[in-house]
Amino acid sequence: MKKNYLLILLLWQITAWSQDTTGYDLLAHYPFQSDGVDTTGNNPVAMMLNAPFINGGIFSNGTYNDGSTGQSGSLIVMDGISGFNAGDFIITFEAKLSSNTNNFVFVCGNTYRWLDLWIDYSHLLQVNYLTGPNADFAYYTTSFSTTVDQWYQFGLKYTQSDHILKIYADNNLVGTINIPAGFTTDNQIYFSNTHSGAGAAYNGYWRHLKYYVLHGSSAVKELLNDYVDIYQSMNTNFLNIDLLKKSEAELSIVDMTGKQILYRKLNEQQNIVNLSGISKGIYILNFEMNNLKFTKKIIKR
Repeated sequence: MKKNYLLILLLWQITAWSQDTTGYDLLAHYPFQSDGVDTTGNNPVAMMLNAPFINGGIFSNGTYNDGSTGQSGSLIVMDGISGFNAGDFIITFEAKLSSNTNNFVFVCGNTYRWLDLWIDYSHLLQVNYLTGPNADFAYYTTSFSTTVDQWYQFGLKYTQSDHILKIYADNNLVGTINIPAGFTTDNQIYFSNTHSGAGAAYNGYWRHLKYYVLHGSSAVKELLNDYVDIYQSMNTNFLNIDLLKKSEAELSIVDMTGKQILYRKLNEQQNIVNLSGISKGIYILNFEMNNLKFTKKIIKR
């Protein structure tokens, strides 16, 4: 069966802040309100240990979890975000700090901790990262000062076309780093609340953790292929839509003026949509499923 996808648009829940993610597609969203589920359905449930859901988020107690020493600290891990590309990405999340002393807020990678946000002893937001073929370690201190018991939205955006990493706090740009060699990740698409090298864990709350990748990347196209197979019959009177994962979906067809011609809810794995009552012409098929929206142009002859 031939799979044709023209465009994917982003659907995401608006919270108190809204960093611009134009041109990027959502890969994962962990609200961390009552469970560790990724609401897009793309990724496994986050691993959680000694991390309760309180005060509007998931809590990390600031103690490093180490079975060899008996430390029963908090552990929150998202291991392997499907389709994530360290060449072009956006990561956003909301955090409320319980401590301003050497507090690692968010860590990418495990043995290769290729990027992390942390709060230094002066309460300033810092960035640590690995760059270059020899994995040289670098530090960057922003001018953004934090206080405890206050929600912030943090954002990390890297674009390999200009080799720039941008750091955001409450939707304001607070730092810009040139990383000409890109990140050294050792393919560790591993995100957590702990810095194993320092034996440290985040002390505070997370919520609405989201991962984005540049729109149109091959990784996103492969991800879409996991959800739906849409193809048009030779006489163009029928659309065959196969849902590859058990879920409900919504289908609408609009003409080139934006007028809706057809709307259907789909809850069967295999669906046939009759187009015989539609005039010849070009139409846009809108397909929504699991927080993803696919848009495809079809021609009725």
